[in-house]
Amino acid sequence: MAILKIKVSLAFLKQKVADKIQKAKVIITGITAQVAKLPNLPIPVTQLTTLNSDLEQKNTAAASGSHSDVAARNTSEKSWIAAFRATANYVNEVADGNKQFILDCGFDATSSESTPKGNTVALANFVAKPLTTSGSVEISNDGQQDADSYLYMLAPTDTVVQQQGDMLVITMGGKTLYLIPDTHHHTTATGLPSAQKLSAYGVALNLNGTGPVTKTGNDVTPQ
Repeated sequence: MAILKIKVSLAFLKQKVADKIQKAKVIITGITAQVAKLPNLPIPVTQLTTLNSDLEQKNTAAASGSHSDVAARNTSEKSWIAAFRATANYVNEVADGNKQFILDCGFDATSSESTPKGNTVALANFVAKPLTTSGSVEISNDGQQDADSYLYMLAPTDTVVQQQGDMLVITMGGKTLYLIPDTHHHTTATGLPSAQKLSAYGVALNLNGTGPVTKTGNDVTPQ
């Protein structure tokens, strides 16, 4: 069996700006706690804090849609990425494959080798709570290293959600929806009702978020 080389994951650099900001706060806390073991940080913790605060302020301003505010946010984000990339690379060098040290510094750890996933993972500490903003609910769970993405759903309380292999079978109001999460660009749904016309929809997900909903040009009727 090949020995896996644990490294700092740089996936956080591709996250949405709001997620970058939150991750940076975790990293800054971790680095501050481990600063004695990081004598040659390329970017001082105080500067990382300033860059993150600046990005947070400019991201809030950019929500107005103003072209100048969006441009300022994008410029700030570029400086943020350069600084946190340099910090991640330095921590990776100091860690020298020590996964726990990488995690202690606030980063996620990954492997330099592409290996098949082992077991699937279950959500841990999964909670949902209403926010003070009208019509808003916050959904969260513990981050898990072996999860590539997450799929959340809100439904009326009388909805019945069952799992059939990888497919979620969702029944509400006498109608049934078949939801198929997949890590490939094709899939086969089984166990569908025969002779019932169905419409197919799909979306693509990556670290930047969820793409637009697309419907196939034709409906389909399983034999």
